[in-house]
Amino acid sequence: MKYIYSILLGLCAFLAAGTSQAQIKDTAPSGDPKPFDKFFKNTMKITPGAFPVYQDGTKYYLEISPANLNKDILIIGDVARGYANNISQSSGVIRFSEGNGNNLNVTRAVYKEAVSPDFNQGIEELVQKSSLVPVSFVMPIAALGKTKGSYLIDISRQLMEGGEFFSFKDVNGLTSPDAARSGVQEVKTTNDAVVFSVLRTQTIPGTSYNGSKAIDKATAFVLTLVIQRLPDAVMKVREADPRIGFKTVNYNDFGKSPYGIKNVKVITKWNLETKKIMVIIDPTTPSLFVPYLKKAVEQWNGAFRAAGLKNPLVVSTDDKDNWLSAGKILLRWGNAVKGLVTNTVTDPRTGEILAGKMNIDVNVSNDLLPSYFAKCGFKDPRIMKDLYNPEVRGEIMEWKAAQGLGELLGMLPNLHGSAAYTTTQLRSGAWLKEHSFTSSVTDDTQFNFVVQPEDQVSVTDLMPRVSAYDKLAIGWAYRNFKNTAEEKKALSSLKISDPELLFLEENKSDPYIRRGDVSSDQLEAAILGMRNVQTFYPQVEKLTSAMKDKDEDWKNFKLLSKAFQISYQLYTDNVVSYIGGKSVRPVLKNYNDTGVVYPSKKDQQRAMALLDTWFFNGPPAWMQSKRMNQISEESETIKMGKSTQDALRKFITPEVLNNLIQAEYDLGKEAYTVSDLFNDLDHYVFKDFNPAAPVDDYRMLMQTNFVYDLSAAVAKNNITSGLSDSSEVLHLYFIRTLQHLGELSEKHQDAATRERYKMIKQKTERNINQKAS
Repeated sequence: MKYIYSILLGLCAFLAAGTSQAQIKDTAPSGDPKPFDKFFKNTMKITPGAFPVYQDGTKYYLEISPANLNKDILIIGDVARGYANNISQSSGVIRFSEGNGNNLNVTRAVYKEAVSPDFNQGIEELVQKSSLVPVSFVMPIAALGKTKGSYLIDISRQLMEGGEFFSFKDVNGLTSPDAARSGVQEVKTTNDAVVFSVLRTQTIPGTSYNGSKAIDKATAFVLTLVIQRLPDAVMKVREADPRIGFKTVNYNDFGKSPYGIKNVKVITKWNLETKKIMVIIDPTTPSLFVPYLKKAVEQWNGAFRAAGLKNPLVVSTDDKDNWLSAGKILLRWGNAVKGLVTNTVTDPRTGEILAGKMNIDVNVSNDLLPSYFAKCGFKDPRIMKDLYNPEVRGEIMEWKAAQGLGELLGMLPNLHGSAAYTTTQLRSGAWLKEHSFTSSVTDDTQFNFVVQPEDQVSVTDLMPRVSAYDKLAIGWAYRNFKNTAEEKKALSSLKISDPELLFLEENKSDPYIRRGDVSSDQLEAAILGMRNVQTFYPQVEKLTSAMKDKDEDWKNFKLLSKAFQISYQLYTDNVVSYIGGKSVRPVLKNYNDTGVVYPSKKDQQRAMALLDTWFFNGPPAWMQSKRMNQISEESETIKMGKSTQDALRKFITPEVLNNLIQAEYDLGKEAYTVSDLFNDLDHYVFKDFNPAAPVDDYRMLMQTNFVYDLSAAVAKNNITSGLSDSSEVLHLYFIRTLQHLGELSEKHQDAATRERYKMIKQKTERNINQKAS
């Protein structure tokens, strides 16, 4: 494919930095640039290399040779030390070229247009002529370089303060560095780059609250700043396909259609045709976790080998490699939000991933230990004895690092991976050994919670690993094909009916791609998971007392009790997602003709019945922990009441109601309809408005909250402001519910209950009238 560069319009460098015209005159050289012999001083320190650096006290000058003019240069700024994990927002591909006066022009490439060889080849010259190359900013030429045709530019401000090359304006502690307290710590070169290690320091003014004294906060960061020449060869693009999930870049292609322009999406990936990817494990990584990080890398090498590519990921733990540049993935230890953060630098022309970084730390494993214990710790004697067992921590670290590496290889999370297999398969040791319990490690699931105590399953199969879908995706993205037709043929054997290899884009309405789910049958999986919670939650106090540290301060007990409660919530949330759910599938010729799939009427009815068992009648007796009630801020009853209210509130949202209405249009009598939902709510929440049914405090509070939420939803979606199907049915249901409450306020057999219903109805009507007026 032939590429045409279209460059992002930018502001002048000095204007972008807030520099006045007077300041520009002060800093710009007067007359012609100095010749090298007039510029050079014997006291200067020279760092030779592809980009020679001349240091004159606190001033740093970069030499741009003729070989590096009009060539792709990679700029990367990385936080090496300090509480942040960012790559500088200005990182990316630039070009230096000779400008007007005594300036070098700097342009940033943003690929917007192309002419592929399919059609319209005659338009290429026209597109080239119409594509201007605007300048992003300029760098004044301080002097002529030592080599003929080269130029020296002053990059001191770029290093100390950020400037246009290495801006960290999105990092709170790096918005306005103080040059007087900042400095270059080291300059080193490679055969194609120069690397600066820079300390930046600043003070963030404090804020006074309620008359308190404002305390300023000093921050300091060590940054690795890289300027690197990229190879001349440009990576061949791979057009995106909805059956495989990769991040993308897009542009308008004038050669794809004989009569127009086609917007083309290409996937982000590494260029393995030029060299392998060096994976740097930060030397500061604790020795416990280094072998597990290597195993995570090896998992992906296994996927590459399955695609015919021999071990393209090469691990290094050498400190001399411990900086981010083109062709590297840096596993940086520390400063990871929720334990793990990934960043990449991508070439906008081709989607080539030039560099990637993963910040990871001990919290990525420690935070998940309670969840592992609650979901399947009963199968793992190691964690039963010691909640912080080193091997378990390492295995969790391996899984999470493998998940992060999937992102750094360009992949999107495939949240359908954990819905690929049945509960029967997920309880089979032989199946799990061959397939794992999710078809993709990129899925945001956790542990195989459907496993039961009696199942013969190895502990090694309780966590996700690189699996069938991952191997398919890597093979398609990174294998060398002769042409586009061969690329498409590689996916021709895929069938929508094969759940193991199905990719679905994230959609909050889809019950089959939930974060934290397991199995193709969420209802059966929830039952199995809940069975384990019911068995082991009452034993938490006993289990933690027998642990290695004896749990003398009840810390483990509190952690694990909360983990069981979160698991309970997860399983019920997965069930809730079936009501009014909708799954969107890719529609492609010879692959799939059905764009939308709804949960069956039977499954949605079953889901409501399960919620009645787990939610609508209050917390079960086995969940009542005397010790937990003593040390917890909220009782189990209050927590479950809030969860129940959240679930019921979701059922009356326009999203759920519209999905049910659409399902009825599409499926007719086979659909679970809005009428079915309202009838189930009447039955499970209000006990069919039976005046003889007893109503305890939990149920009364549940009914009260639901009626108030129902009135709020009606007010928000008032039919007077615009009629829609969902607002109409919601309004009618609200009127019907108030009528039933009025009848109960007069006919319920219990006098106190009659008064409470009367109060609910009156308060609801008053609120509605106030909002209407």
